[in-house]
Amino acid sequence: MNNITISYLKQNLLIEEIEKENFIEVIKKQSVLNKLFLKKQVFADVYFHFGTLNKSSILNIINAKLIIVSSNAIRNMILENIKNENLAIEVIYPSINIENKEIKEIKKLKAKLYQELNIDTKNKIILFTAKNFKTGGINKFLEIINELNYKYIQVIIAGSSQDIYALKFKLNSYSFIDKLILLDNYQELDNLFLLADFFILPGNTNTFSINVLKAMYFKCIVFVSKINNASEIVDIFSTIDNYSPTNTSFKLDSLFIRETELKSIQQGNKNIAKNFLLKQNLLRFKKLISKI
Repeated sequence: MNNITISYLKQNLLIEEIEKENFIEVIKKQSVLNKLFLKKQVFADVYFHFGTLNKSSILNIINAKLIIVSSNAIRNMILENIKNENLAIEVIYPSINIENKEIKEIKKLKAKLYQELNIDTKNKIILFTAKNFKTGGINKFLEIINELNYKYIQVIIAGSSQDIYALKFKLNSYSFIDKLILLDNYQELDNLFLLADFFILPGNTNTFSINVLKAMYFKCIVFVSKINNASEIVDIFSTIDNYSPTNTSFKLDSLFIRETELKSIQQGNKNIAKNFLLKQNLLRFKKLISKI
């Protein structure tokens, strides 16, 4: 394969893996010194774009042979703002790199977690976790849970010490406190996705949530805000309308009692998430650059 140059403003899991390939060269951001001496800027063959547009990113996009973005929403934003018919923009959704566990190992681990967290196995487990509770939608999550009618649930909220501490002052007005487990700085978050039946993320940020992919891979039923770019990979049934998040409560109650459908959706989510394993996205990248 011919040598390919790449550039980016922010590294991710896929880019880290790409940089290990011997045919890849990274074009570094032009230094202030080079700009002062009016040195000609060098542009990469492949530009990875995340987030909003600025002068630098627009220049990189216009001069790249291939632009890779992490969602259709970002692709559409570029096309709306840069009127250039020659732009070659491809979507590679974010990657997950998860160690595959044997079925026996999974059962053993889940049994251990049920015991450690004192959870009754008859309960449906609903998980919320986010780096930032406010942007992750903690208030809407609490509202959704408070509207549930199904009795046999266990709610797990995991986050930083600061977020958990602040959350405790909000809980008195909710009716499900006896069904709630708060985990402060829990180190094995992947295990919680493995344990949970549902993962709900009703936040107000559009940045693609890797936790949605992890939850799907571990067979959680996922509900995610339609604002979040991760909503592109789930069924419309699984998107949360931020103007009426309690609609999600009704959907949850309907699934709790339909075990066959619940299992089918969980397996379907696993199958979808497999497409975004790191090795799959690396193959996708190599296929795309073979055409430039």
